[in-house]
Amino acid sequence: TLSKTGHNRKQQQKMLMFTVNGDANFFYAPKHLLVPGESETTLSLEFTATKTGCYEQGISFLINNTHENHFLLSAEAVNPYLTIQPGTITLTPPLYSSVSTGLRQTLQLVNPLNTQIEFNWEFEATQSDYVIYPTQGVVPSYGEIQCVALCVPHYGTPENVSATLFTKNGKESSLNLMLDTGRHESTFLERRVLFGDIPISLNCIQHCNVYNPGPNNAYFKVECSFEQLGIHVSPSHGIVPTGGVVKLEVEQKATKTG
Repeated sequence: TLSKTGHNRKQQQKMLMFTVNGDANFFYAPKHLLVPGESETTLSLEFTATKTGCYEQGISFLINNTHENHFLLSAEAVNPYLTIQPGTITLTPPLYSSVSTGLRQTLQLVNPLNTQIEFNWEFEATQSDYVIYPTQGVVPSYGEIQCVALCVPHYGTPENVSATLFTKNGKESSLNLMLDTGRHESTFLERRVLFGDIPISLNCIQHCNVYNPGPNNAYFKVECSFEQLGIHVSPSHGIVPTGGVVKLEVEQKATKTG
């Protein structure tokens, strides 16, 4: 939708009558305008097209049914698209951040076109730790909205992913997200776990603690090399908050003497 403004610098009122030259890709209303003296008025124009390309159209008008004049309208029809700013973002943790808040960063969706555009975000199924809010919506013409990229990471979360932005009847765009969880530190508070004598076929449980002295949350995974001996550790993976401790349960079930 466009507009065309006309000025009447004379004191007497004037009647304008409009006619379209050529095919009607542009629609306007009203067809007749009465412009009071020393005033201005606006003619609303609407452009429609069924395929992309450049369009031009002339509109002639008569002043008081006598004096003829005209103006040229031009437009370019393109596929709907949105601009992502920035095109690449890095998710980094603030110092001493909470485990539950995750890592987040803001971005802008900009609509450079003269029509509203519907959109939705999608990630691959293997990238379920990532999400962008709002996941779908509408960007007004010549407008923009703010989105938030969020990641709640764990051990093994991919550090470089791509989100796809779909626009209705338009182009697809991609946003690159990089994950930087910072420097990690974690250590066992106990040097060894002793079970002593264990009755056969009964479970024995001991505990050990993982401490995080670093400034960032630590994402850990436990690899136990004694599972063939009936020793299991849980949880096998998790998060140790900065300055915090996570208790691990070490369980052993003896199936034979030795």
